Amino acid sequence: MRAYVLIQVGTGEVLAHRAAIARVDGVVAVSAVVGPYDAIGLVEADTLDGLERITVEGIQAVAGVTRTITCPVRGSGTAIETSHRMTRRTPTEPPATAQTA
Repeated sequence: MRAYVLIQVGTGEVLAHRAAIARVDGVVAVSAVVGPYDAIGLVEADTLDGLERITVEGIQAVAGVTRTITCPVRGSGTAIETSHRMTRRTPTEPPATAQTA
């Protein structure tokens, strides 16, 4: 199973704590971000209990971490890749769904 963990740390401390979070067993990646959270971690475990253990006993135990939200990935736990094909048409060309008389 995979989960994304939204992580808040003390003001101005994300870069100092990112390395410590990355060393937690089960953390696959951690990135500093801009917004209401300071970092997002990708974690992997065999079970939901394992994800909880990584978050509570690992990430939350890092000094400076003030809050986490764990977002388990639905489905098989593997990344879902999608592809959107965009076609370009000229402004005078009717949309593909329009019928011309």
